[in-house]
Amino acid sequence: MSAPQELKPAGIDAPFQLKRDGKNKHTLNPAKLAPWQGSLLIEIVGADGKPLAGQPVKLAQTVEDDSGGHPERKHKGQRPLAVLFEDKKALPADKQGEITAPLVTDAQGRIKLFFSASEFTGLHRLKAECAKDACGVAEVMVTVKVPDLAPYEPAPGTAQLVGGSNEKHEQRHYLTKTAARNLDTIIEEMNEAGWKPVGVNDAALPWGGLFDIAGSWKPSHFDHGAGTAVDIRTNGITLETKAATYKDQCSESKDPGALSNKLPVTKILWHDGPPRDMEYFHVYLVGTAPNGAVKKSCQDAGNWMNKAEEKAKTTAEKKG
Repeated sequence: MSAPQELKPAGIDAPFQLKRDGKNKHTLNPAKLAPWQGSLLIEIVGADGKPLAGQPVKLAQTVEDDSGGHPERKHKGQRPLAVLFEDKKALPADKQGEITAPLVTDAQGRIKLFFSASEFTGLHRLKAECAKDACGVAEVMVTVKVPDLAPYEPAPGTAQLVGGSNEKHEQRHYLTKTAARNLDTIIEEMNEAGWKPVGVNDAALPWGGLFDIAGSWKPSHFDHGAGTAVDIRTNGITLETKAATYKDQCSESKDPGALSNKLPVTKILWHDGPPRDMEYFHVYLVGTAPNGAVKKSCQDAGNWMNKAEEKAKTTAEKKG
């Protein structure tokens, strides 16, 4: 049995529709596989080395506990498996991951399938064996991960890694090298503006992929899957300081030292505040979402810049 050694999780570097209920539909075009899809081949030969045609095969899939940065003890519900396809048809599987559709070798003693990884990273084990005759057992492992992520460590005194209470994922500050360098640059500018230390919240899990912050195997913490984005805490920081940083990154400037010139592709989503959500900076450090979509501009979702300008105007009027 042969399978791809490593694939990216669904939604990385190509479009993929995420549904909040976790029931995400996988599709497959054999002529153009997505970054999370690869070919799976099962071959059966007899003792004489000749292929065995018409041989029924059992195929089951499991995912190693705790792999991909998802501690099993802190998760609830059933972990999603990869979807296996025969041509363009998704094969049904039971709760134990065993394919329930008949699998039978062709004239060459082969079964040709496709592996479509889930949105979650992890180590997948595929096990095949003959359904009737004893022909041995074959196993392969498929690693689903975003490559080249490393834990982010800020320079002492400049920033600190933070997280919420009752975290489901202990390791969640992973970035690509480029993203980490861009974050260092932003932190340096924030420090100069009086924002110190900077609270660096969630980035990506050790292998990337969908960050189910509630530990329920469902989409809940978006745009953290590729190690190219990070949340920056804004609580305890004056509105003027936050506005100055946002403006420096998100406004055109002739000053070569402005963040918008140092980091021309980096974008900030200034998150809305209560009652819908906590206010914070979600920073697209390389200017793209995990699926590769380019962020063309920053977004002030809470109208915070206008609030800052109104506050500055009111303060100036009082002084005048």
